[in-house]
Amino acid sequence: MGKRAMMVWGVLWAVAFAVAPVLAAPVTDTGVTKCYDDAGNVITCPSAGQRFYGQDANYTINPPSYTKLDSNGNALAASAASWVMVRDNVTGLIWEVKKDKDGAQDYDNPHDADNTYTWYDPDDPLDLGSPSDHDTKDFLDALKDAWFGGFNDWRLPTIKELVYLVDCSIPSPGLTINTTYFPNTVSSDYWSSTTYANVTSNAWNVGFDDGGDGWGNKSYILYVRAVRGGQSPNTFVDNGNGTVTDTSTGLMWQQDTAGDGQGNYDRMTWEEALAYCESRTIGGHTDWRLPTIKELHSLVDYSRYNPAINTTYFPNTVSFDYWSSTTYAGNTYNAWYVYFYDGHDSWDSKSYNNYNYVRAVRGGESGSFDYYVEPLGKCGELTPCYSTIQGALNAAGDGAMIKVAKTTSPEGPVWGKTGTVTISGGWKEDFSAKDGMTSIYAPRVTGGGGVKVQPNVKIIPKP
Repeated sequence: MGKRAMMVWGVLWAVAFAVAPVLAAPVTDTGVTKCYDDAGNVITCPSAGQRFYGQDANYTINPPSYTKLDSNGNALAASAASWVMVRDNVTGLIWEVKKDKDGAQDYDNPHDADNTYTWYDPDDPLDLGSPSDHDTKDFLDALKDAWFGGFNDWRLPTIKELVYLVDCSIPSPGLTINTTYFPNTVSSDYWSSTTYANVTSNAWNVGFDDGGDGWGNKSYILYVRAVRGGQSPNTFVDNGNGTVTDTSTGLMWQQDTAGDGQGNYDRMTWEEALAYCESRTIGGHTDWRLPTIKELHSLVDYSRYNPAINTTYFPNTVSFDYWSSTTYAGNTYNAWYVYFYDGHDSWDSKSYNNYNYVRAVRGGESGSFDYYVEPLGKCGELTPCYSTIQGALNAAGDGAMIKVAKTTSPEGPVWGKTGTVTISGGWKEDFSAKDGMTSIYAPRVTGGGGVKVQPNVKIIPKP
């Protein structure tokens, strides 16, 4: 077994009522806060220009944030002693909480932490798996039939969603997950819903003993944790300047593997990879960095292999190992990488002449957006409100990155959507906005060239 509806800006149709099962979401931070050298020693986190600058702990991007929920989905205080679900405030996913970790299985209770299941999905188009007396369909059916938490759309997480739960700061052997919010987790492998493309009788899983992913035959008996909500598939935009934006995550990627631009690709040590990314100017941007292991996972297309990536947008990808900026907490002289033949992760020594491929990334955090779109009070049928919005988008220009707030709260906007401004017939468009918007807050163009403004947005320049 080897170790994530269109809104038209200008026309800005109200997509609040377009129901979809997924939403765009950023990639969660790994949780790593310490810096290391290539011998595994803890060091003071370096500054720009110093050796080993650009590693994971130099950047805190979308730090993990969770909320405990009761059986009706109501938020509880962080100090609550009893809860049944957890909301990931970064991705918006709702996770099942396990109970009764006592070494005894109880299949009358689908939340029992000790229960294990074979993988079975009769709707899987590649391989339905292995039905048994205790399979993943039985588990999910029990949750749905009970309307657990008031919902019947519970499912197994995708491999990306499961990887995003890993806390990469926790060394193995141990539980590489936040046990404050996810108690009763077993230090073992958990099924994802994702079939392994290279051998479809296998499915992906994540081991919460070390945080690594892998695959196993669908007849294997593994642990499970249900989820609801979801993230959009990768939605790429080729910016035409050597960069590709993933509007589902807000990340912008170097299109080519690091090399000479003539089809010759460079393999580097971990230190060289960090320095390479920090020194790049690509597409007019200078804030490039080496991606974290979770960001690298977000780029994988698990429906493909050799290479496991969308080659329409990333044609020059080598089916080999690509460095991440994340140190492996189990042995800190190693760093995580993703093997883009099939997308699995593992770790490799940072020194001893280990050379892997490199692809730089930028963005992903709130500070990377050029403009924000935030709900406001209703404007009414006032052309000046529309003109202000249109003018701001015109000022943003082609390729500007935007972030959309779903709602406002006393603490400020609750951000949900991300995207890239593009020009189409003189209007601005964001192709990533989907569901999750709670009210109409977009101007609409009505007949006769008149503009009717229905609600509530303002464009906020990047701070």
